[in-house]
Amino acid sequence: MFIRFIFCLYIFPMFPIALLTYSIIEKDITIVLYIFKVIRYRVFAI
Repeated sequence: MFIRFIFCLYIFPMFPIALLTYSIIEKDITIVLYIFKVIRYRVFAI
């Protein structure tokens, strides 16, 4: 599941588009929003 997310990131360099594509593929936007919040939190934490 996460590998497909990374694969989408590789195809679409733009992060929001990758998130959108991933949510469409997995049909579960909750996981996508959670991953986005975690990544954004870690980026701002650094």
